[in-house]
Amino acid sequence: MGPFAALDSVMSKYFTLKGRAQRSEYWWYQLMYFIILIAALSFDAYLYDPFQPISLNPFAYFTSCWLLVNIIPHFTVTVRRLHDTDKSGFWWLIGIVPFGWIVLLVFMILPSDPRENSYGPPPFGPLGSTYAGHDLNDVSLTGNRQATSKPHNPYAAYANLERARQPASPELIAARKEQVSALYQQRVLGNKPVAEG
Repeated sequence: MGPFAALDSVMSKYFTLKGRAQRSEYWWYQLMYFIILIAALSFDAYLYDPFQPISLNPFAYFTSCWLLVNIIPHFTVTVRRLHDTDKSGFWWLIGIVPFGWIVLLVFMILPSDPRENSYGPPPFGPLGSTYAGHDLNDVSLTGNRQATSKPHNPYAAYANLERARQPASPELIAARKEQVSALYQQRVLGNKPVAEG
């Protein structure tokens, strides 16, 4: 999701507390929010006339209008982002506690829950819970034919690292030397590989 799509999504769900907001939607909205806020501040500073009395009307300034317009969507997208990490929207209140904003920031940085949680399906793609109408286990998305039958093992990479740390056997060392020699013969010396008969 891009910045304008995120801004459109947040504004179109102005009062929506139900559902989930993916990480990109939240952070692109935050970026657009601050860019427009800085633009509004700059425009207000440009229009400021020191010889005129300061108006107490909040709608006389672009900055205050932008802040007032975004109070509700800022709250609702934060609640939906908390739902996306499978946390209750009441965690938003931790921002009131001193240094609670740090905890809230960590929650906003957490990745999306990839499966359906208690707040609904994941908000991936333009159609909501799917990538362009495909199931998350679709072979065309993952490129892995075993994706639907074999669950992902998060510890497989650690097993590979442990295997790599083990000392190599003499047979493995000899096989590696043979591979390097064959590649050298083929690529550097230009010898054609010998067909095994």
